[in-house]
Amino acid sequence: MLLLEALRAMDRALAGLSSRECAAFLLYKLDDLSYPEIALQLGISASVARRYVAKGLLQCYKACAFTPLT
Repeated sequence: MLLLEALRAMDRALAGLSSRECAAFLLYKLDDLSYPEIALQLGISASVARRYVAKGLLQCYKACAFTPLT
């Protein structure tokens, strides 16, 4: 039950991302791929992969009410 709630919360947190941004974030967090590996999988550059992952992390922080360092 707790796992299902966590998955729902993650789904809500990532809802603001495009499908490619979400895919990059999940490849990074769940499959433990590096930015170059993500880039190869998605047909993007490594710097874009890093930007997508960062955007996903920011969405998660916002969903958990964390304040990112500026």
